[in-house]
Amino acid sequence: MTQVAPVVAAGAAPRTVHVVTQREPAGAQRVAHLLCQGFRRRGLGSDVVFLYRREDAFDDEGYLDLRADRPGVIGTLGLVARLTATLRRVRPDAVVGHTFHANVVASVAGALAGVRRRVVVHHVLAEFESAPRRAVIRALRRSPLVSAEVYVSEATRASFGPAAARAGIVIHNGVELPAGPGPGAWAGDPRPDRDRPLIVSVGRLAAQKDHGTLLRALSQVPEAHLAIVGEGELRDDLLQLRHELRLDDRVSLVGNIPPDEVPAALAAADLVVQPSIWETFGMVVVEAMAAGRATVASDVAAHREVLGDCGRYHPVGDAGALAAAISDLLADAPRRAELGRRAAERSRRFGHDETVDRYLEVVGA
Repeated sequence: MTQVAPVVAAGAAPRTVHVVTQREPAGAQRVAHLLCQGFRRRGLGSDVVFLYRREDAFDDEGYLDLRADRPGVIGTLGLVARLTATLRRVRPDAVVGHTFHANVVASVAGALAGVRRRVVVHHVLAEFESAPRRAVIRALRRSPLVSAEVYVSEATRASFGPAAARAGIVIHNGVELPAGPGPGAWAGDPRPDRDRPLIVSVGRLAAQKDHGTLLRALSQVPEAHLAIVGEGELRDDLLQLRHELRLDDRVSLVGNIPPDEVPAALAAADLVVQPSIWETFGMVVVEAMAAGRATVASDVAAHREVLGDCGRYHPVGDAGALAAAISDLLADAPRRAELGRRAAERSRRFGHDETVDRYLEVVGA
């Protein structure tokens, strides 16, 4: 077991432990981190526990890893025992699971440890969970192990059907809103020529994010430079595709950057593009909106829910349509500015303080 630092000590103040399946710089992990920090700012005890470490992330926060590597079936049973012991020591008022395995382990361990409130948060659409997992989710919903189910968007809740609509609560993910939108400098700006328009896309280098379609679109937009922020298993494939499309001098795979630098990267963009095959919410889109940036997003329900009519959409996987949308907006600065202004106004409904308030209600704090 790897422990970076002790979790919060037991005490009189209400406290919540957020449990996430794996430590990595990804969306659900960031949601748990932001909620933890938001709870602490309200004077409540809060911490994050990762079931296992996948990548380095949040190492300055003193969060706990129950394992150093991904477990099998027997190892998962061990995780239940370890988390139960941790919760008995910390004695939280609530435990909140984020993503499937954490939901199951946290619900069972929370019940065994006598935690009063046990909340599960769904960050994946039903169609991207396997049939056995969906069966477990249904069983948890009907069981006394779970006090409340949270879905991060209406689109996510709708994907799980009528039973989820009756039992589940929608709480949109929140982001830290800047004092005001506007262009900014980004120390990591990779353009060799700053006069060239900058397109920024943020997301794990994984099939879900569909960066391949974005690269194919960029090959039809010769004037722009693309910076992809994120890391993942498809890096080598994207490097190969970049070379095949002769985009080596116009596409930069920036890798992971600290979360607090992401807003600066988005604010420096002339255009933000998120071509995901699916999303449950789209925190990057909200952050781009808050920065006052015009956004082109794939036409999926979660993006529509967040962005509304304040951006441009393209059919999933359609490089030609994406290239046309990018070209149109890069050629029309007034339109980009108008979309950015409206997006900044709309972003206010996704402020982090309201999200923290909603979760505090759910955990009974």
